[in-house]
Amino acid sequence: WWNMAHDLIVQYKLTTEQINAMIKTSIDGNIVRLRPGMKELLDMLASLSVPVLIVSAGLKDLIIRFLDVWGVHHANTVVSSNEMSFNEEGVIASFRNPQVTSRNKCLTFSRHTNYFMKHKDEGRNRYIVIGDSPRDASIADQLPGESLKFGFYDGVKAWAKEEDYVAAYDVIIRSGDGNLIVEQLKG
Repeated sequence: WWNMAHDLIVQYKLTTEQINAMIKTSIDGNIVRLRPGMKELLDMLASLSVPVLIVSAGLKDLIIRFLDVWGVHHANTVVSSNEMSFNEEGVIASFRNPQVTSRNKCLTFSRHTNYFMKHKDEGRNRYIVIGDSPRDASIADQLPGESLKFGFYDGVKAWAKEEDYVAAYDVIIRSGDGNLIVEQLKG
């Protein structure tokens, strides 16, 4: 599925200009937005110099742009996602590897070993994993230390079963309100 989608984006010859227009339309129309409480969480983690690794099957270029627009692309934040490569005219030429999908997020540690070991060497061996599908929780399986896993469960996805979320995550957030994560971490 991802290969086909990426191939179509390349075939369509998406441009940086079109990406800018999509981002503007999405922000102006309130189509894409942060979950409630996530700005507060990312700001809090930045103020405490806590490293943040965002792992997404989406498009890195778009994610970074949205983080910039929302004012939460802090120095402590790294994005691991599908990265587009553009030619000198600003037209997409290809996607860089490795590909990130919902099925291979469990490879996050092996793909970012240096990132995790650097922070482990600095005495950081506790992790917060936040996801919106049961598979996202598998990121924690390989991490060198303890993890607290928060799962957003809205009951809308036909394939998503509540019992799978309960089995995968330590804390289930049914309202979609990320403020609950900030409250849990402060409490």
